Amino acid sequence: MTNVDILCLANAWKKSPGRCIAGIDMDDGSWVRPVSDTKDGELTAGQCTMDAGRQVAPLDVVRVYLDSPAPRPHQPEDWLISGRQWRLQGRLDIREAKKILEEASELHDDGIFGTATDRVTLSQIDALPGRQIASSLTVVRATAPEFTWGRKRQQKRAVFGHAGVTYDLAMTFEDRPPVGESASKWFFTVSLGEPFGSSCYKLVAGAIEVPTK
Repeated sequence: MTNVDILCLANAWKKSPGRCIAGIDMDDGSWVRPVSDTKDGELTAGQCTMDAGRQVAPLDVVRVYLDSPAPRPHQPEDWLISGRQWRLQGRLDIREAKKILEEASELHDDGIFGTATDRVTLSQIDALPGRQIASSLTVVRATAPEFTWGRKRQQKRAVFGHAGVTYDLAMTFEDRPPVGESASKWFFTVSLGEPFGSSCYKLVAGAIEVPTK
């Protein structure tokens, strides 16, 4: 077993009522997605509840206890959790977290996760070296995104431009921004979801608004 302090950047739905937690290792800047031993790795509410008596939230610094790496072709950052309760180490405000977010943000000239669409097909992943995607988590900076309702019931989406491509991605967390065009800059945590049909879809699993000066 090992323990890692991560800056949480996503607490999102996964196979309801399960959760997907992801964050950045405070020591080396790598991504960590703690998972359970179920088929899709979703966590229960109890498994992501900290000693503070609540679930981990974006911008919490939390100590997670991990058993072993559990990479999968579409999610190489996965780590199997141990049974030990997570511990809240502190919380950053956006100004404190901004440097970490800027360092984690990437400019995907070849498309987010290597494609310029809202998904990566399983055949595309299978054709990669090692038959595994290089990463399934990233931070993307978005300026003046538009938040809309999708065709599916209660599915809110984020429409934003990045590296010359317009993306329209589902948001999978509770505290979603109101519908309409935002005048703000945002840091989006984009995650590659579980296989659905022949593809894994790109999801906005967390969104942090940058305050105006």
